[in-house]
Amino acid sequence: MKFEENFFKIFSQPKTFTIDAEELKNNFRKLQLKYHPDKFIGLSPQEHRLAVQFSSYLNNAYSVLINPIKRAEYLLEVNSIPFDKEKVTINDTNFLIEHMELRDSFERAKKNEDFKLIEELKKRVSLELDSYINNFSKLIEKSDFDSDNFKKNLQDCLCKMIFYNNLKEDLK
Repeated sequence: MKFEENFFKIFSQPKTFTIDAEELKNNFRKLQLKYHPDKFIGLSPQEHRLAVQFSSYLNNAYSVLINPIKRAEYLLEVNSIPFDKEKVTINDTNFLIEHMELRDSFERAKKNEDFKLIEELKKRVSLELDSYINNFSKLIEKSDFDSDNFKKNLQDCLCKMIFYNNLKEDLK
């Protein structure tokens, strides 16, 4: 196993956004067992250190592929599409207004301890997030990586996924 292999290859997954989570989990467990550092005790310190490093690499690769946001970011990276969450901006005014209204509703609900509204917001935000995840999945399947418009659409969709995911986490 090589550190430079892409995460999809490590876990025998196609390099696509849609993955088989159960297969990914099973392949992760098999690799964990095979490369667990405890199996390398008694070997040279260098071999044991490499096993520790590779185990950490496997854990990181799994955490990226199992999480749709991280997986989307990784797919952009391996397809040489720049994405810096700190620098990418959303120019969709309607989206931004809607997001601000959701945040305001959440703050009011939190302040008033309106748990019913919080539950409604959770459902709405989850549906919106799922919608953007599905949209990203459909977009990336087109594989038009030479088109600047295609890249911009992927970046924009991922940005919106991040917004909704952050709000979803806050609502928890």
